[in-house]
This record gives sequence, C-alpha cells and structure tokens, in this order.
Amino acid sequence: MSVSHHLNATSEQTRCPSTSQPVKTHRSRFFLEPETVYLRLGGSSGIHQAQVTDGDKNEEHLFKVHRYFLERDSELFRGMFACPPTQPGANTEGQAEETAIHLPCVTPFELECLMSFLYEGMYDRIVSLEEWVALLSVASRLLFDKIRERAISVIETHIPALEPAEKIVLAAKHDIPQWLAPSFTELCTRSDPLTEDESSKLGAETAKQVTRARDLVKLRVGYGQPGGVGFSMSFAGCGCKDCRQARSESARASYMVMVDSIIKETIALP
Repeated sequence: MSVSHHLNATSEQTRCPSTSQPVKTHRSRFFLEPETVYLRLGGSSGIHQAQVTDGDKNEEHLFKVHRYFLERDSELFRGMFACPPTQPGANTEGQAEETAIHLPCVTPFELECLMSFLYEGMYDRIVSLEEWVALLSVASRLLFDKIRERAISVIETHIPALEPAEKIVLAAKHDIPQWLAPSFTELCTRSDPLTEDESSKLGAETAKQVTRARDLVKLRVGYGQPGGVGFSMSFAGCGCKDCRQARSESARASYMVMVDSIIKETIALP
C-alpha cells in the first residue's frame, strides 16, 4: 500500500463520515498566481552603446519571467504592478510581447545574471566576479535591495579582488561611498603608477588628482618612520620585540593618517 493510500485509509477510520465537501483554504504565502510578465531590452531608446556588443546594438531582447520574483524583491516593480491600468480592459504593461516592460540601459547579460540569481540562487552555483558586478549594476538600477547588498558584500571580499580603479567607478555610479577611500589609498600608496586603462576609467581630471596625490605621498615617504617627519621619539623604546612592534604600528598609523589627509586635500571624491 502506498503512503498516500495509507494516510487516506487512516484518516477515514478516525473521522466521522460526512457527505459535505472539504473546505478549501488558500494559503496566502504559498498560493502563488502563475502570472508571467514580458521584459524588453534594447530598441531605439534602450541600452547605452558602450555597454553592448555590435550584435546587440540593433536588437531587441525579450524575456518572459514570473512576476512573483520581481514583485517580491524589487521596490521598483512592486510600485509598477500596484498601478491600475490606464484604460479599463486594456492590457497592462508587461502582459504581452507588444506591451513588454522596457528596461533601458540594462544589458542582456545583466538581466540573465539577475534571473539566474532569482531562480537558482539557492544552489551552489559558481558565480564569477564579472557576474557579481553585473548583479550589482542591475540590482542597483531596478531596486533589488537585498541582491544589491549581497553583491556588495561578495565583491568586497572576493579573491582575486576587484581592481581599485574599477571599484571607484562602481562606487561613484552605484552610491557605495565606503569603497572610495580604501581604493584611492591603494592607488596612491602602491609602487606602480596609474596605467592608461585606469586613467581612462577614472577620467582625466580624477587621474590627474591621483597622480598629484601620489607625488605628495612620495615626498613624505619617511613620515612616521624613525628619523622621519611625524615620528615621535616617545615610541623609540628599548629595542625589544614589543617596542619594535609598537614602533611599527605607530609608524603605520601615522603613515595612513598622512595618506588620508593628502587624499582629502587633493582628490575630489565622487
């Protein structure tokens, strides 16, 4: 006897016979409507040219996905779906291909990353750094706040780390101020100068400011070191291991204060 037959037989034995129909209750959380919506990318007012390949520039891309995920996780879509149709009886936006919801400046790759996360995020998928950056971008634009927070957290700790210039661009674009100071500090204290690619990403003015800050840091390279500017003799100690460690920590702290001061004075943070 199958499990279902056994349960039914047991239930019949323990309840009083009744000819009435069972009461059906819709569970509000898990009685989902199978509604899908159409999303459209590209077109005349669609994706910015710098974000797409040549093959995508003159194409429209249609997606058909479940409304539930969009409404659950995005403030933007919740507000959109809450609006009544403009005309009674008319197809609301997203109910047909002809009325697909247009998402300007979202790339097919970004939306595919978003949908993969929504539909498959519970599984141990290997997500590349490029995909996390795409998720950050699309989640920020479409107000998927929890996915945005997850992307920020993963990118911050990802190994290998995101390049500092790229991090600065993303921080300015998507309002992540906590990335700015550490990224500028890395650019201003490393031995290698800015590359052409980094200068291009940062823009001419910001690249010029970073170069100026690097020069100032080099001029004060002895800051906080024994015999250098800003070194307090009170930390000289006796030369034991503890004193040497204290001097090292004090010098490092003084050096970082100096670098932070130069960055604030020289670079106009976005």
